[in-house]
Amino acid sequence: MADDIVPYLLKYKPNLFLMLKHFNPDRYIHAQHHTAQELVISVLRSRRVQRLILAAAAKERAPVDVVTQRAFDILMDISHQMSLTVARGVCYAVTRLGAHLFESITLNISGIHKWRSLLSDVPLVFMPTHRSYIDFLLVSPICFIHDVPIPVVVAGQDFKSMAVVGNMLRGCGAFYMARSFSKDIFYKTIFSQYVRALVEDGTHPMEFFIEGTRSRTGKALHPKMGIMSYVFEQFFQAFVPDIALCPISISYERPLEEDSHVLNLLGVSKPPESSVSMIRGIHNVLRKRNGHVRIHIAEPLRVHKLCSKRIDRKLNCQYPRTENFAEQLADSQSPSYRHGDEPAMDPRVAKELQLEREVVKEISYQVVGIQQKHMVIYPRYIVATILLQTVGRQITLAALTREVLWFKRHLLSLGASEVVFDGSNPELEVRRAVSLLQPPLFLDEEKQLVGIRESVSFSTRPSIDLVELCTNARDYPVVFTRAAIELQLVFPHNQLVHVISDVAMLSVVLAMRPRECPTDYACQEFSVIARVLREDFVFDLAQADPKVIFDRAVERLRGCDAIVLDGNKERISVTENGNKLVHFLAHTIHPLLATVWVFGCSVLTLSANQPDAFFLDKWNIQHTQIEACKLLAQGQISYYRCIGVEPLKAALQSLVHCGLLKRDAESDNICVASGERQTLIRVMAMIGPFRIPAVRVRLTVCASSILEGNLQVMLLDISPVFTIVLSLSLSVF
Repeated sequence: MADDIVPYLLKYKPNLFLMLKHFNPDRYIHAQHHTAQELVISVLRSRRVQRLILAAAAKERAPVDVVTQRAFDILMDISHQMSLTVARGVCYAVTRLGAHLFESITLNISGIHKWRSLLSDVPLVFMPTHRSYIDFLLVSPICFIHDVPIPVVVAGQDFKSMAVVGNMLRGCGAFYMARSFSKDIFYKTIFSQYVRALVEDGTHPMEFFIEGTRSRTGKALHPKMGIMSYVFEQFFQAFVPDIALCPISISYERPLEEDSHVLNLLGVSKPPESSVSMIRGIHNVLRKRNGHVRIHIAEPLRVHKLCSKRIDRKLNCQYPRTENFAEQLADSQSPSYRHGDEPAMDPRVAKELQLEREVVKEISYQVVGIQQKHMVIYPRYIVATILLQTVGRQITLAALTREVLWFKRHLLSLGASEVVFDGSNPELEVRRAVSLLQPPLFLDEEKQLVGIRESVSFSTRPSIDLVELCTNARDYPVVFTRAAIELQLVFPHNQLVHVISDVAMLSVVLAMRPRECPTDYACQEFSVIARVLREDFVFDLAQADPKVIFDRAVERLRGCDAIVLDGNKERISVTENGNKLVHFLAHTIHPLLATVWVFGCSVLTLSANQPDAFFLDKWNIQHTQIEACKLLAQGQISYYRCIGVEPLKAALQSLVHCGLLKRDAESDNICVASGERQTLIRVMAMIGPFRIPAVRVRLTVCASSILEGNLQVMLLDISPVFTIVLSLSLSVF
């Protein structure tokens, strides 16, 4: 394993000789070798785009030449302008910049060999994780240095308007995509056809981020199917014999934008992209330590192998589908451009198309699962996780080192691919991790104490006034200060939750009944928690059934000797050695349940007088943030991260997916689903006690106190165990 990990640059150092390197990589054997301009013309002349132009001209009663020019302008706005000269310069700049930003950048050389073995046989599609803006630029130098064709990269349109940088990225292979165009069929058809043409042309590999956007919480995001479906359509319709999907995991010890992500979570608006802001941002991050970066190139997935038993590509040749039908199926609310007496799609093709969408979705989740599997764990993540649960906000360095070693051992037994830790001097590793977690943490050298600061500060912005940046902070400055400090630790903690997510949800159930818990009961309660937290974790769809995830979590905890099953596997008991681990894992889930509780109660309050009224998402998030601040100020919630914008959005999505909230298709506004108000109240009553750590209570909901829009929950500390009624869980889902 150690021999497989090599420096990012391998034999080339970041100097001018890199720009003069001979570059003549192997190419896909069926590549058409179109130039950027020729590709634009071929897309414009394609049958799909020509039909779109004629239909749009007829509908808008505009000259065909005018509509054609509009389509050409869109294509020129989208298209890349790949230039080897520009790519050489960008690769040189990135390697120079990377040497200053990070202590090291390493990758597994075996992944490069796998790429090169496939170059001539199949088009490659690179799919990196997306935690930082620099993800755009890391893969291209790898390809250039190791004689792999430089990929064309999907980039957000924000970068196009940046002076110099926009054209530089375009010359390095970037092609631009509008942030939202699902209801603009004209743009959508042209963009999708351009992506299909790139795959079919095969001159350059394609690179895109399956998560769609950067993760601002540190956790993996659910995959977006748009570009993935365009890529797969070329295979389904037999324009290419096969496609190789290449998942890439990029693990940052400290992402460059971590501070800005924390501010975004507090509700501070992201400034518009510009060259000036980029230069200022680079100047700021150069002043801090960013640690190491590990790039892992996973085994490529061959699409033909994944789909051969489920997709019949012959059907597409016998009954060609129409673009119009596919567009309507993708977005039934969008207006369509129908030209002439276009024939309806054959029902057999319609059924096949639906199957293709399911296959694309399953493989997309599989890719994200592979990306998560190969993310490495740094000591910084472990220290942040432990400090978030430290009572009193301080711990001795020796005790922290012991806890780090204890949790590291369990992470490896739970399936973490790698924990980067120098076992020869554990205390030195922990010291380094603490230094990388500053400023929210401090180390008192005299007393050998590690603690959490009381004042907020960022490494890139030492002096900051949250009141000026965030409107809601004006009324609750103390709450926002503590939230900012907590979120600075939550971000690194979130980068290891993919390892513990399923066992942590099971631990929530077992922590309530540690001595003996019926397996069926635990499975039912686990299913409720898994559905309520659906948007917080990403599981492979092949294992997305809660029962399958539950069984896997049970086996993983058994592997840690944390639990035992009786002979008939009807009861689960927490072992004496596993008691600490179970409670530790459970407390990593409590803040997420508390966030769902805050959001659900906020919606119930908003809908008190108008049960069927719709409430705007953005306004509802802001209102919920204010309500959470009030509860935190009153001591009704203990987790300050509950005011984070992204966690609140995840709670919203989860409740919509559960069917407790309803989203209006046209306006994206939400309301309580018809007939689900009492169910939502019961669910909030179930998860309410988790908003305060280390408190076991019996929750009583007085029938006379549940008024419309006024949920009054009485918390009684007369019982040491909080009982979740099984029948209630069954009635909820």
